Amino acid sequence: MTENTPYQQLTRTFQRLSRFSHLSAIAGWDMFAILMKLNNSET
Repeated sequence: MTENTPYQQLTRTFQRLSRFSHLSAIAGWDMFAILMKLNNSET
């Protein structure tokens, strides 16, 4: 049985925050790419 130490809880929290940060970066890049494609198709 593994212990659920405060350090392990903190580590899991930071891992989740890191994943959300990466997801946000990917979503931002995707939105920018789509907007650039739409902007270029208007001209």
